[in-house]
Amino acid sequence: MRGWVSLALVGVTVLAAVCVVAGALRTQPATRHLDIGYFGTDVGSGVVLLAAAKAPHRVRAVVARGGRPDIALYELRRVKAPTLFIASESGSDRPWTEAAYGAAIGGKELVHVPGSGDAFREPGARDFILQQACRWYGQYLASALDRRIRILESELCQHHPGYDCHVTVEEREPHVYERRRFNVRLDVSGKRTLVVNREHDADPAAALADAFSEANRELAALEAVKHPG
Repeated sequence: MRGWVSLALVGVTVLAAVCVVAGALRTQPATRHLDIGYFGTDVGSGVVLLAAAKAPHRVRAVVARGGRPDIALYELRRVKAPTLFIASESGSDRPWTEAAYGAAIGGKELVHVPGSGDAFREPGARDFILQQACRWYGQYLASALDRRIRILESELCQHHPGYDCHVTVEEREPHVYERRRFNVRLDVSGKRTLVVNREHDADPAAALADAFSEANRELAALEAVKHPG
């Protein structure tokens, strides 16, 4: 019982920290447009699952590597983010990880690290874990900015048939006493060629909106000249 009490106290403390950090990331201009992924090991596996259950809208993907994901067993039904469970092949974490995987109801996958036991110290085990985590995040994490770019590109091409566009977003390194700035370059090609550049302090989404708004205005003006009245 003492071990479970200690585990619970550690879990509650770390859970509070995870939730605070995730909430803070949502309020910062430089990070609020990014998707959040959780990665937990040992007791942290259960902690990140509890955090994903507590605030499902904050997280897009979860990786739980071994340890004690089962401490979140009765909350897993509330986890909406796709979750990758990574278990050892012969370690003590395997049944706990498999139990958590079985209880999860959302998008999920279970992989076992070949030849691994407790602590995943075997040669190649941690490289395998890294590869699996990168695969999972690559599949499910895309920034809100990237999604917005795809939507705006599609809308521009629909409204102005015969045109294609490409967006480049760059963060300019600030000099001393300067604030961060994002530059958005929008290249439109087709019947005519058009380049729009916009900058904004700290918020690339604002520069992106300005660039597409200007491009749509200019293309509409060109179409009006071509087809007056």
